[in-house]
Amino acid sequence: MHSHLDRHLSGIPLRSILNGQAPATLSIAQQTAQLDMLRQFLELAGIPCECGGMLNGIQVPLLVKAMRGTYAVGTYPIQQELPKAKHPLNALPERQVRLFSDYELAHDLPKVAQLLLG
Repeated sequence: MHSHLDRHLSGIPLRSILNGQAPATLSIAQQTAQLDMLRQFLELAGIPCECGGMLNGIQVPLLVKAMRGTYAVGTYPIQQELPKAKHPLNALPERQVRLFSDYELAHDLPKVAQLLLG
């Protein structure tokens, strides 16, 4: 049972409780680092990606050029409610943005890739 616990993720809500604030969205550079495994996974599948690219004048952590279009991909802390999260990619049209939690990226990368490309 203990092998399934993620101590990093469990520490985030504890710090949030102690300081009374929800976890902040990471910087674009930090999100790019979180998305590196997804980028590698997609590139191995033949999907072109660009780290730290620009879309409509906005810097994005990862650009994915899928069959259905180009998507700006970002991350958010699982402890945030996504509709309430203040994410820099919210300035882009919703149809061009795909946001995934840090938990999804760490624990179910194939599903994230399928959701992105499906």
